Amino acid sequence: MKSRWTLLGSILAVLLLALAAGLTQAQGPEPPGEDIGVEGGVSIAAAVDELIPVQGRLTDANGNPFDGTFPYTVWFRIYDSITTTVWLCSTSSNNLELNNGLFNITIPCDHDYLDGRQLYLGVKVSSDQEMDRQAIYPVPYAYSLVPGADIEESVGGASVFEAENRSSANGSKGLFGHSSATSGTTYGVYGRAESPNGYGGYFENTTGNGPALAAAGSGIIQSTAATDWVVSPLKIVPGDASGDDDLNIVHSTQFGWAALYTDGADDCTALLPVDVPALLFGTRVKFSSFHFCYSMADTDLDDYIKQVNVEYVKTDGGTQSLCSFTTPISSTTWTCQACSASTPVGIYGPVFARFKLHFTGDGSDNRIRLGNMYLHLTE
Repeated sequence: MKSRWTLLGSILAVLLLALAAGLTQAQGPEPPGEDIGVEGGVSIAAAVDELIPVQGRLTDANGNPFDGTFPYTVWFRIYDSITTTVWLCSTSSNNLELNNGLFNITIPCDHDYLDGRQLYLGVKVSSDQEMDRQAIYPVPYAYSLVPGADIEESVGGASVFEAENRSSANGSKGLFGHSSATSGTTYGVYGRAESPNGYGGYFENTTGNGPALAAAGSGIIQSTAATDWVVSPLKIVPGDASGDDDLNIVHSTQFGWAALYTDGADDCTALLPVDVPALLFGTRVKFSSFHFCYSMADTDLDDYIKQVNVEYVKTDGGTQSLCSFTTPISSTTWTCQACSASTPVGIYGPVFARFKLHFTGDGSDNRIRLGNMYLHLTE
């Protein structure tokens, strides 16, 4: 008995050495069902089995290989620690077939365990104590698939990485990204392009009327890019200040501007209502600035815009100021200005721009023209 267990111990030592060597080499022949593409790519006809192939060589203490059926049960186990007693995957054989000492065996192992963590192989023969575990290392190119690895290459007109799912079952995914942290600004999928004509993300549906991009959950699509919301000056109406009955507004449908003049009052107010969404793709819209252009017909420049205010109507009927432009301005050529908020302000009701105008003289020769207006919105 003593010599027998000594022999088994020697066998185990040789076995583990052989396994360690085998695991650093190619893991067996190419699996069936693979076709080499015209550009060297490999297309898998069916999903790859969840098996870890192991190769080894059994010899006796003198280095003589065994042949035929090995007469003892051999256990092969995969661990994620060199000390733990709980294995992740396991298989055994009580009729291991040997050819000049060489054998092949596969260990069933759920692919969820093959996530880049360090794994170890343990081997145990019969009732003998498990021998020292051997670390399982990837072959050189497999390092590109461990967590945190970068895959970099210049591939003209093609993809560095492509994931394709041919299943038509509901919920099938070509690529799935999941950020599982419950706090912090994290990203399930992050795309970036550095070309001025590139796309950080590009989505296309080439069949039917399905959406190229769908947002579930809250439905929010958020962008740091601003939105310019064009406003028509043809909607300008008299305001509510004293003397507005004398304000005349001529809407030029040909040129898209409005001309304002008075029949008697020195100061008048014009009001421009703005139809703007409070939510854009599920994100609250914020007002950043109001842009407008103007010109005067009177070369004396004694007619001018006194003030421009942009406000929105609150639910209680009051108004909330978004910005105020208080510098008197006048020009005989088209000139553009902006009324800007100190910080972007959320819009929660109807928006309007109020123009306070000063006229020194009466009649259309003293008209003030307003045109080319838009709201600069952010999210």
